[in-house]
Amino acid sequence: MGHPLRFQSTNVQPITGLPPPVTTGGTQSFIDSSGDVWVAKPGVYNGTWQRARDVLFSRWQRNNAWSLQTAMTVFGYDTVASDLYGMYNSSTGLWTVPVAGIYRCDMYIGIGTAATNSWIQIDMTGTFPQIGAFYYASAGSQYLESHVSGTGVYPVNGQIGVSCNGSTVMSGMTGSATFGEIMYIGHG
Repeated sequence: MGHPLRFQSTNVQPITGLPPPVTTGGTQSFIDSSGDVWVAKPGVYNGTWQRARDVLFSRWQRNNAWSLQTAMTVFGYDTVASDLYGMYNSSTGLWTVPVAGIYRCDMYIGIGTAATNSWIQIDMTGTFPQIGAFYYASAGSQYLESHVSGTGVYPVNGQIGVSCNGSTVMSGMTGSATFGEIMYIGHG
């Protein structure tokens, strides 16, 4: 008899019908007979197949100093928090989705002291730009945060990113105040 609070299943059915682990190439996908999407990538979980909705998640943040510019520019994150499948490209500032499907995207841009009548604009960019946000500090503020969030259907190799600009050049916040993340929800 095990620990009374530990779940002990007596009827666990192994997953059958999955291809063997992958050893070459990039991220690969497979749809099983029940419609679940599985992914595998050499060097990630030893190349074994994982349910896409359980593992396709990427979060990056900005740790190096930066300044918000007045011209709309693709924003680049520089520090990985989680990205096992290598979806984010820090050179382009874009995520590339390895599997077609529905993705949830959240992007936060934090600005230090914002002068009176200053503003920040943030737009989702990429394959299907779909949402934007505009924040205005009428009386000035110690902190101004812009957040854009959306859910969209993306094709394989679809790209997602964030562009932003402001009324004046302002000092950007770093660390957990400025981050972007995407996660696979399922196939549509």
